Amino acid sequence: MRKWVCISLYRSLDSAQRYTLGLLLCVYQNSQPGGIAVAENVRKTAPTHPLTVTVQYKHPKSLSISRTTSIERTDLEASVVPSRSRGYLLAVRIMEQQTTGAKNVLQLGCLALSMGLGVVEPYAENSFFFYPLSIEQMNLEQSFSDYYSSQSVKMNYRHAKFDSWETFLNNAPKQVIFVKITYDRVPFASRATVVPVDNCHTASNLKNFMSRNGFILVRCINYIFTNQTGHDVKLTDPEEFSSAIFGPYHPSQVNVILGKWKGLGTRTRIPLNTNCRNIYSRHLMPSEALLSDSSKYIHSYLGNNEFISVMLRTEKVILHSDGDNVNYYSKELSDCYDKVRKTVDKLQRRYASSTPLGAFVTVDVGLFGTNGDPHYQTGKHMPITSPVYRATIQFMREMYGGSPDWSLEQWEQTFLSVLGDKNDTGYIAGLQRTIATKGTCLIVVGGGSFQQLSVDLFENFHQEQKQKCLYKVCWT
Repeated sequence: MRKWVCISLYRSLDSAQRYTLGLLLCVYQNSQPGGIAVAENVRKTAPTHPLTVTVQYKHPKSLSISRTTSIERTDLEASVVPSRSRGYLLAVRIMEQQTTGAKNVLQLGCLALSMGLGVVEPYAENSFFFYPLSIEQMNLEQSFSDYYSSQSVKMNYRHAKFDSWETFLNNAPKQVIFVKITYDRVPFASRATVVPVDNCHTASNLKNFMSRNGFILVRCINYIFTNQTGHDVKLTDPEEFSSAIFGPYHPSQVNVILGKWKGLGTRTRIPLNTNCRNIYSRHLMPSEALLSDSSKYIHSYLGNNEFISVMLRTEKVILHSDGDNVNYYSKELSDCYDKVRKTVDKLQRRYASSTPLGAFVTVDVGLFGTNGDPHYQTGKHMPITSPVYRATIQFMREMYGGSPDWSLEQWEQTFLSVLGDKNDTGYIAGLQRTIATKGTCLIVVGGGSFQQLSVDLFENFHQEQKQKCLYKVCWT
């Protein structure tokens, strides 16, 4: 009796006891030796009744015929081959925060995809993304998908699906290749140097993590990302990178752990049929939690009415200033605030009827401010005695009605009243951005990736408007 015998190389079983099939390999019994039929990328579910699949049978003499086969569930259970474990690509430290940090996460996933490796969803805390490889005391309550929508990332980049940290610990192979990446501005091609394992300079906490979890270091590489264009430090050859890193190992045999990860570089092309070579901030949509919490805030504090949003990024104005003292910064920011006042007055006349539009203002100083630069005293490092700080608080007080009782501390408390004990500064920054971009009009002061994402989100939320009520002031 002739019959098809099919083996699923990849499968999973859901709560309804249905199989999801990946790659099927089917052999037509009683055919001539060597006959094999292959059905690739089949995405079907097999409930209790037989599954019907059409496969292409390739005869040894290159004759092809189509056959339809029914696979009984019991046959499938007997023939399923468990999927092989696969290695993962991780980094000890993902550099940058918020938007740029998120782009670095996506580029890490794209590189993993090109190398045949899996990618683990990183945790998130106070605007930074990380894996608990060498940082043992970090908060593990939030992940990348608490800040950004994983679904929008998947749709826009065909990104490798995030696996959980637990999946990595339980299923990953135990062999590790460690790669120390050096980002040098040197005019020659990227290159790799193999280092004896005994001389591999890894963080002591990473060694402790590997020892506790049964991982073994089998290969150590120093790799240089270089500058061939005069200004862009990048990975010049991703294919050469994979070959140099793996050496004699197959991607299914090892995990690759990078040291500091600053991204691929803006002009690196991943050799895959994906969108991974273009990482755009406009695809970093807020998470479902942020969308929900922003609606709660708008209902509680803005009355679901129309409002004008002003987003102040004082750090960017200061760092791109031509001056070198705090008085100059204060004067330059004051000029920016005067421009914003004039813009708000114009918008109130245009949009307000009998009642002025409400206001929502965000700032990068104070309890929820950016980590900032200690030298220039920006963000959280800005003292309350600074003329820049005083000018900023005075501007916010005006925008919120001018009451002398208004304070930055009261404003900060409004977010905590909505979020409860969720006081992660990165999440709150995302909440402020999401609220602001839902406003009728948006005015952004200062530039940078955080503000650019705010502009992109505003345009996304107001797609139906032919002319967006969007203004960039002192854009750097």
